[in-house]
Amino acid sequence: MRLHSERSEDVLECRYMRESTGNAIYDIQYHFVWIPKYRKRVLEGRIKDRLAELFQECSEINEFYILELSIQADHVHILLSAKPRYSPSEIMRFMKGGSSRVIREALKVGLCFNLEYRDERE
Repeated sequence: MRLHSERSEDVLECRYMRESTGNAIYDIQYHFVWIPKYRKRVLEGRIKDRLAELFQECSEINEFYILELSIQADHVHILLSAKPRYSPSEIMRFMKGGSSRVIREALKVGLCFNLEYRDERE
């Protein structure tokens, strides 16, 4: 069951993602922030658009739910919900590894994400 509500002029957003497995109900959300190597400002234009598409494809394949996505010129913020079987490092491997490989091959851009990321568990 998914509930999304917006209130007042400030547009306060509340999201409740209650999912279940055979014997558990969970609401796991991860907030990841990561940067391109050396914090280069390369996430613009075609690269930004293609990254958004790749993140969406990856989330559909692995059954992640992207709640918020913000791609800035020098960093990426993503808030997503995932099943308990995925560890944070595994989620990042899917999101960063696949996307940087496709961008490098298709757009001939040397995009390398930094190996560090921040995981804020709620």
